[in-house]
Amino acid sequence: MADNDKVNTGFGKFKDKIAAAIEDLSSLQVSTYTGDLVIEGKDLITTGDGKPVKFNTKSILDHVQKQGNIKFKLVGYTYIDVDSDTVNFVKEDLTEDDKVLVEAHKTMVQASQESRMAFLNLVKELIKGKF
Repeated sequence: MADNDKVNTGFGKFKDKIAAAIEDLSSLQVSTYTGDLVIEGKDLITTGDGKPVKFNTKSILDHVQKQGNIKFKLVGYTYIDVDSDTVNFVKEDLTEDDKVLVEAHKTMVQASQESRMAFLNLVKELIKGKF
């Protein structure tokens, strides 16, 4: 494949990912759990032909959910709709460890909002360049 073809293919994939992300902009969800996670399974760290792959948390969580033996406790949950309607849940009777997790949850919500704004600015610049 020529270099131009690789670049065009790369931009095409990037464009598809941008389009999917724009569709997902209608809400923001952040969940914070506590619990023990034990992962077993060679298929989570290798491809079908046994080649190593990079760590993929989505694949791992999908695999763990299929096993049905997860024991996570929800400590914090935040949902923010595109019109800024917000749902926030925090576990009652927080332990000192839980309080640390709630602070981490707040930081994740803020980082997610900042990331979303940076993405929106990128899309705005891309659109501005087209017109």
